[in-house]
Amino acid sequence: MITVESNKNIYTILTDGRCGNCRAPVVSIEDGNILIKTRIERIDPNTGKVQYKCRECKQWLISPFYKIDFNKKACAS
Repeated sequence: MITVESNKNIYTILTDGRCGNCRAPVVSIEDGNILIKTRIERIDPNTGKVQYKCRECKQWLISPFYKIDFNKKACAS
């Protein structure tokens, strides 16, 4: 299990897919697909790092996932 450290009310999603603050389920795997059980997310445009808001306690959760933009064209060097 990951130790939870609060950094300005941002918690981590634990290895069992639960909120680091209230232990509500946030991530589950169904039929081999990862399912995020929240409707609010924010994405850092520079890094692509994703944060989710817990449905139960409304805290922001640091996600191990990144948002990838597949519409960007690769540059040839």
